[in-house]
Amino acid sequence: MKNKIILIAAISVLIFGCKRKGCTDPNAINYDASNKENDGSCTYSATISFWFDSITSVNFENQGIDMIEVFVENESFFHTTTNTYLSSEPDCSYPDLFKFAIEVEGEHQSVNYKVNDQNGIEVLNGTTLVKADSCLSVQLIY
Repeated sequence: MKNKIILIAAISVLIFGCKRKGCTDPNAINYDASNKENDGSCTYSATISFWFDSITSVNFENQGIDMIEVFVENESFFHTTTNTYLSSEPDCSYPDLFKFAIEVEGEHQSVNYKVNDQNGIEVLNGTTLVKADSCLSVQLIY
C-alpha cells in the first residue's frame, strides 16, 4: 500500500508539476495553448513586397539587363522582366507577384536580399528589417 501511495505521488508530480515550455503568444504561428511558460521560441509571419519604378527599369535596360531574379536569404523569390515596373509604392493589398511571406523569429528580424541579372550576376543587394505581423515594401533602386 505504501508503494502505491509513493507511485501515485510521483506520477502526480510528473504530470502536474512540470510546466510545459513553448510559445505562449496567441498571435504567433507556433502558438500552443497548452504551453504554460514562454521559452522565446515564438515565430510570426510577415510579408515583404519588392518593387521598382520606371527610372530603375530604364537604368536596368540601359545596362543590358532585361531580366532580374530576386533572392531572399539565398532562396529564389521571383524573377521578372525589367519592363515590369510600378509607378508608385504598392500597399499590402496590391495583388502583385512580388510578395514574399517570411517567418520572423521574435519581434523583428534582419533579412538579406540580392538581385541577379539574366546572366546570374549580382547587381543589387541589401538588408532590411522585417517586423512581425507586418508588410514591408522594399524599393529596388538601380
